[in-house]
Amino acid sequence: MLNPLNPYRRSFASLSIKDLLDAREAYHVHLMQMENVFATAIGLYRIREHDWDYEKYHPTIDAARADRGKKATARTMENTEVKKWSWPCVLVFVTEWLPPSELRRAATHNQLVPPFLYLPDGRVVPTCVIQASLWKGADTRLLGYQFSSRTIGGGYPIYIDVQGKEHVGSIGCVVTDGARHFALTNQHVAGTAGSDVFTLLQGDGRRIGVSANRSRRDVPCETLYPGLPGPTTRGNLDVGLIEMDDISGWTAQVFGLGLLGPVAEFNSHTASLDWIGTPAVAHGAHSGDLQGEIKALFYRYRTMGGVDYVSDFLIGGVGNLPLKTIPGDSGTLWCIETPVSVPAAGKAPAKKVNRPKQELAKDSGFIY
Repeated sequence: MLNPLNPYRRSFASLSIKDLLDAREAYHVHLMQMENVFATAIGLYRIREHDWDYEKYHPTIDAARADRGKKATARTMENTEVKKWSWPCVLVFVTEWLPPSELRRAATHNQLVPPFLYLPDGRVVPTCVIQASLWKGADTRLLGYQFSSRTIGGGYPIYIDVQGKEHVGSIGCVVTDGARHFALTNQHVAGTAGSDVFTLLQGDGRRIGVSANRSRRDVPCETLYPGLPGPTTRGNLDVGLIEMDDISGWTAQVFGLGLLGPVAEFNSHTASLDWIGTPAVAHGAHSGDLQGEIKALFYRYRTMGGVDYVSDFLIGGVGNLPLKTIPGDSGTLWCIETPVSVPAAGKAPAKKVNRPKQELAKDSGFIY
């Protein structure tokens, strides 16, 4: 945005969610044709510990422009922080961090991420390049929990047999349509309608129900978020339900978290960059207690047949700590916890205080 006090200098603090999404929509094809780019999101500029503006705010972008492209140290989720003066930006995720010596060659072959995205109406949106990788996790295995034989709830493991192969995941929580109760998980975990679903109680498998015929894989983003751009973008819901055999053996509490509070509202009106840095907690049946924070919004991770797929939130570890999760955690319900003590970067999370958690979103895969 133009600075009204000096029209030749720009201030990006007033950029909105729509501005960022408009810019990404306009440049999406250009960015994704680069061999090194594999995903994008919107959020706040992440500053490395030794960057020129790590300790204090600088009112102009001159220093940033002069400094750009001269750092050999990769910018990652683990070695960066969001500061109070971080700009709204489009986050561009790359598999390889190019050293300064290779930037000219990349620019020659049109493989260099532009520092700013220019829209026809004069809006200018910064980019922030992050080196990351799609982490598939360790081998799926259950931890040494002795799950109770008396009650079943969120955080418990589930598995189904598909074509002779065992698919494993986690139960998110118990939900109801007012007449019947279901266990919530990911659609890709629940499988096709009518499939037998099992859990593990004290080391033994026990059938808990069947996959219901009510699931949603994805929905057009313009339906989920009216007024926000994305005509060819679909939101990945990946919602699956398990119809219980007997509700008397279930609890509304989530293992390791307790009773959930009210649902947190995230829609076209409440979506803002204030969500960045929000602490989140979960309990995966295969990883145990998980603590993270929202790193970015509207993470666009895949394009197939001209359709882009987006996840509402990109969740990573707290501060500079990585998020340790494994594939068997699919279906885990992430919740926000308020108030919560966020540890300093690089330090172990503070001891969790049991308070009502607000439901946030299901796990559909992570990047960090």
